[in-house]
Amino acid sequence: MLSLISVGPSESKYLIPRVAKNALSPASRFGRFILHPRRICLRFAGESHGLTEADLLVLQRELCLKDIRRISLTQFTEGFCNSVFKITSQDGVYVVKKYSALSKMRTGMQSCVQTHRALAGSGLTPLFVASTEDIIVSQYLEGDVLREESMTNDTFHEPLAALITTLHSLEMADNDALIWSWLHQMTLELQQRKGAISGHISLQELTEEIFRVESIFQKVDIHVCFCHGDLKPSNIIHEQKGSMKLIDIDLAGPNYRGFDSMKLFRTSEKLFYDAALLSFLDSYHRRAELSKFTVSELFYEAQMCEVLTWLEAALFFATLSTMDTETERNAALFHDRWSHYRRTRWKLEYFGNLLQKRT
Repeated sequence: MLSLISVGPSESKYLIPRVAKNALSPASRFGRFILHPRRICLRFAGESHGLTEADLLVLQRELCLKDIRRISLTQFTEGFCNSVFKITSQDGVYVVKKYSALSKMRTGMQSCVQTHRALAGSGLTPLFVASTEDIIVSQYLEGDVLREESMTNDTFHEPLAALITTLHSLEMADNDALIWSWLHQMTLELQQRKGAISGHISLQELTEEIFRVESIFQKVDIHVCFCHGDLKPSNIIHEQKGSMKLIDIDLAGPNYRGFDSMKLFRTSEKLFYDAALLSFLDSYHRRAELSKFTVSELFYEAQMCEVLTWLEAALFFATLSTMDTETERNAALFHDRWSHYRRTRWKLEYFGNLLQKRT
């Protein structure tokens, strides 16, 4: 358990966790993440990426916490963009997510809050609790996040299909796939920051590839529905009571159905099998009661969308490299995703032609 001590203004404006004397272990496991008590002061793009004392005072007001001095704070994850914390108090247990500038650029904080509110009412996600200009607070759920290996276990495919078909059946106000606005926003950010992409890839080449891929998708009738947008295994919690819930829904909205399916199964080259994806799509097809599409056509859509998943990831790391201090790491990740994109882009024409032939 952690207790918080406040450090004077001359030393630091942050709260620092202190390990209690009776703590059994300095780390605990949550899914595939290791939770380490650590200083809650992280740096990202020149801004604080942790929770400041001002943040905690706002949370005290929003959550109606009786005594801010009697809370424990544990960091769950330090992702590429955001940080996630668990707050335990006498009043309850919450998950607090603090958003970076890049996250807010991609989604818009107001839109993100609206999505969290709407989906919490659907029962598909943890309950929405409160929000500030760069923080969202949600209900804490006991359970484990799914792992990449989980996707090869066909016993998960039926409950996953039930969860995702329910998500995909939600009503939308717009039918335009969000993926293109993400890509164009990040391209614009690179242009404004005059970001230099390492290696022999120019911003012009990257932009031309985006328009080329978009033109191919416009020729093929790929179904758009309400999607998660970042549906990787670690964004699904398997609760102790057995049900599944979606987390990290910041990119949720209209998108390609196949984008969600491929993101869920395109986790590791060593663990990816067409048979596992087809098994899931078979369950999905039955659950969704699709009469206009076959399982094979769902598979073709997912295969086309694999190219998009790599292109979006490559552009994400290219943009992040202009906003983060870890330039070398992000450049390496960009080149890895870009190489995957180049190796898979043949699928656009091949599976696009198969989809165009359907009657």
